[in-house]
Amino acid sequence: MFALRVGSFEFSPSIIPTVAAIFAIALTVSLGRWQVNRAGEKEALQRQYESMQTEPLITLTGREGLDAQHLQFRHLIVEGEFDANRQIFLDNQVANERVGYHVLTPMKLAGDAHYVLVNRGWIARGAEYPSPPKMSVPAGRMRIEGHGGLPVKRFLELSADTVQGAVWQNVTFARYEQAMKLDLLPIILVQTVDNAAGLTAVKQRPDFGIAKHQGYAFQWFALSAAILATYIFVNTQRVKK
Repeated sequence: MFALRVGSFEFSPSIIPTVAAIFAIALTVSLGRWQVNRAGEKEALQRQYESMQTEPLITLTGREGLDAQHLQFRHLIVEGEFDANRQIFLDNQVANERVGYHVLTPMKLAGDAHYVLVNRGWIARGAEYPSPPKMSVPAGRMRIEGHGGLPVKRFLELSADTVQGAVWQNVTFARYEQAMKLDLLPIILVQTVDNAAGLTAVKQRPDFGIAKHQGYAFQWFALSAAILATYIFVNTQRVKK
């Protein structure tokens, strides 16, 4: 292919390992840059979270023009009545190194036809698993305070059987509306205080995983450097005088 001589060493790679090295380095660098970009997105999300903590509290009425992204992490209040018949349990939620559920209960807004999903908190799996635990729902008009949340956007489903009665593996607004026939606001109110039903409030400050993406980026860039170093080492030899 070509030869480059430096002192008593000659670098003379052939075409096949060169193409393979270029491909591998391009791939690992691309993956590293993707992780850097993901870390940047998470940093922007964390800045949004921190800025929202100083914004005034919003009362959801269902009549305002809702911008779900703007309401994420905002302090919210909602008044209305819970619909116990449409309560679901979001499975595989971890708290204090234990697996359990997030209990999501729709609330019909006072004076409006809309509903909002309220994440009432976390509860551990019980002996009855995979059936959900018995969970009471407060009756009558309630006033709930919390912060705005959104469902996880990316998830992997290995089976089409992701809903078993009231136990769901993942939730989206569209999926919930279709199943429950409700007119739902595009925001989840995450209740910020423990309640008498034995539920633990979901941690208010989320872990945005910035360090995780930075660590992955470092690993991909390190692998790229290792491939380059190996390519140079394997294709370099000492020239006999």
